[in-house]
Amino acid sequence: MRSDLHVHTAHSGMCTVPLFRRVCRESYTKPEALYETLKRRGMDLVTVTDHDSIGSAEVLRRYPDYYSAGAAIWKRWSLTRTNRTCSRA
Repeated sequence: MRSDLHVHTAHSGMCTVPLFRRVCRESYTKPEALYETLKRRGMDLVTVTDHDSIGSAEVLRRYPDYYSAGAAIWKRWSLTRTNRTCSRA
């Protein structure tokens, strides 16, 4: 079975490379165009792993040979600590 397990679409948003994150996208390819290209290149299963988005899954889920590989979720952690207290009235 042929498949590429790490493919991005335009739903990935901006590039994650520090020098380029403000000027270029991770991918410019629409999900439908990606699907057609991968099938034409002989892939048996089409997967997409976009950054912070499942938008491609919504578009491609109608295809029987599409599998959602997941989404790479990016989270920035704060270096400061916050203390929160809860009280009951």
